[in-house]
Amino acid sequence: MLRIEPILPSPKRWLALTLSMLLTLSISACTTESPPAVQPQPTPIPATAAPPEATVSALPTSTPSVTPTAAASSTTTTLITDTIALAPLQPLQRKEIVDRPLRNVRALTDGTVKYKTALWSPGAEWIAAVPQDGPGMDAIDTRSGEVRPIVTDTFVLEPLWADADTLLVHQTAPDGDQLTRFILAEEAVRQEPLITNAPSIRAVGAGGSSITFATAQGQLQILQQSMVQHHSLPLAALVTAPAPEPQDSPIIAVNPLVANLEAVQTVLLRIDGDRATSTPLSNAGEGLWLPRWSPDGAKLALTSIEGRIVSSSSDGARRFDLGPGDQPSWSPDGTRLAYAGTSAGLEFISRDIHVTDWRGAEPRARLTEANEEQFFTSPSWSPDGTRIAFVEIDDGKIYVGDVP
Repeated sequence: MLRIEPILPSPKRWLALTLSMLLTLSISACTTESPPAVQPQPTPIPATAAPPEATVSALPTSTPSVTPTAAASSTTTTLITDTIALAPLQPLQRKEIVDRPLRNVRALTDGTVKYKTALWSPGAEWIAAVPQDGPGMDAIDTRSGEVRPIVTDTFVLEPLWADADTLLVHQTAPDGDQLTRFILAEEAVRQEPLITNAPSIRAVGAGGSSITFATAQGQLQILQQSMVQHHSLPLAALVTAPAPEPQDSPIIAVNPLVANLEAVQTVLLRIDGDRATSTPLSNAGEGLWLPRWSPDGAKLALTSIEGRIVSSSSDGARRFDLGPGDQPSWSPDGTRLAYAGTSAGLEFISRDIHVTDWRGAEPRARLTEANEEQFFTSPSWSPDGTRIAFVEIDDGKIYVGDVP
């Protein structure tokens, strides 16, 4: 069983760091006027000046090396609300936890930079990592251990892989917020601005053929790469997550902005031309949010505000309580979920990495064994499904191990 001895013990700091990752977006649920407090604030616009008009660059549809120059065509999309009969939430089927330790565990980083987040590229040997303190984001080669700085002067809330070699980053600048793509090549990193000169944006998402973000003015923006279109919907959002499969008619999982987290819901938006249909995927009072799509776009993992994981088919016909945990990460074949936590949910002293099948029909497997002051977090699968990367908060190192 994996044990990693902590250094510089500070349980209060660990707890604060871990809870901050769980509740990063919850602050924004209490207001519709400002982005989450943990995000860096954009440079204020003088009261006498009109907000700048965002510039949307077209996304290249074939050759990514071509710098986009033309403006994407814009469509104001009508929002329609629909309802479906959701299946009852099935209770946890197997409550037991069995120890199945990771094999061949190794530290990918040396702790010089302490990381809090690790996200494996869906199709390449890169891991995007965000430091615990200070600005920046790095890409780490899992074969050589090379650390390649991607962002050095901007705080990054969570890295997003737009595809196997492309990272999408939300940045703030003196002339407004911007979204930038960083394309990793063997020799260098190429930078492509997508959105520039925009007043306060948040809830950035990427998947399939779509990039999404929300504005402080209560608009949801959707960029369609294949159709070179820009949709705008009257919807304030906390979280956006486009489905991973390329679609001519995009599907986006959204947590609309609410007055308090107890009222949070997950809805699916289906875009069809100038119409968008909003369908709830969770019931009022369930407190399910932070949607994460399976790689095939057929299922989603949600996290409750009480710290439990729920899996659901995209049509809501099958829904399963998977027990206490958070930070769910889908295996590449969409059959299993890795997650962080303990059997006590948010009432924890230590945290481990676990794996469960998406229906909760098998015992949950514990892959690490933390001591009482350790926090193993941010599990992420390798593209072939044979390895899992994760972070130990105290030493700040990223580890990689073989899944038994």
